[in-house]
Amino acid sequence: MHWGHRVCTMTETPNWPDRLLACLDPLDTPKPHRPARSDFDLNGNGPRQPPDKQAAVLVPLIERPEGWQVLLTRRTKDMPTHAGQIAFPGGRKSAGESLIDTALREFEEETGIGKARARLLGRFERYETASGFDITPFVAVLQTPITPPPGPARGGGRL
Repeated sequence: MHWGHRVCTMTETPNWPDRLLACLDPLDTPKPHRPARSDFDLNGNGPRQPPDKQAAVLVPLIERPEGWQVLLTRRTKDMPTHAGQIAFPGGRKSAGESLIDTALREFEEETGIGKARARLLGRFERYETASGFDITPFVAVLQTPITPPPGPARGGGRL
């Protein structure tokens, strides 16, 4: 797995959570002043436009008897943006809200799982999209057992 300027290899070894922690920026430090990765790094053509919208996502990890899993969502077909996409729970930052609060609020809204069940571990570096979003990904371990409410949550369903 490659995240920005650090190469982090995750394997099926028992100490992979420690390796993950070594790749994350601590929550209690200011955002590092390194360039964000972006869609522009991937396609290399066209001028890079500065993002005009802040967003945050949560990478929710669940420890199960069969191993670790990542909880993803599928956005409904009627969403105004990114309809039908598989995604980490997350979305646009609201006025007066921190990026951590955004990630946790969106996680709860999109999965129906209480945000108090997420133990934040840290954050990955920012990612800028061609659609103008500056996204900050946060990583959390979810307390188990998890019993999501029946039916789709706002914005889509869990995978």
